[in-house]
Amino acid sequence: MSDVRDISDLIGIPFKARGRGPDAYDCWGLAMEVYRRRGIDLPEFAYGEDLELTVLDSLITGNKHLILELDRPEPWCLIGFSVIPKYEHHIGVSLPDGRRFIHVRRHQRVIISRMNDIVWKRRIRGFYRWIG
Repeated sequence: MSDVRDISDLIGIPFKARGRGPDAYDCWGLAMEVYRRRGIDLPEFAYGEDLELTVLDSLITGNKHLILELDRPEPWCLIGFSVIPKYEHHIGVSLPDGRRFIHVRRHQRVIISRMNDIVWKRRIRGFYRWIG
């Protein structure tokens, strides 16, 4: 899968906490589905109540050998965002153009947004390639 058309059917699907599709997703469930379509199985992950750990810190703890932090976005990499300052509580997946990402937020639907949008550019905390 290298074309955005391969994920276009996901646009508009609603958010649901711990949603794993196909009728609703949370941001990690959506990332899992995008990666599944690329032949990669991301591990299950449910957001905990512990705000001391970021989403990716929690994932990396048990998977250090499976994830690589990047300096800049690459096609289909994971993007960690701080929605709550200092904590990575949102995940998106970059698109091949390197300027946009697919994601879903609470009380919203799956959309494609621009990384340089004023809402997102200051909230990006890192880019990650799943190498597992």
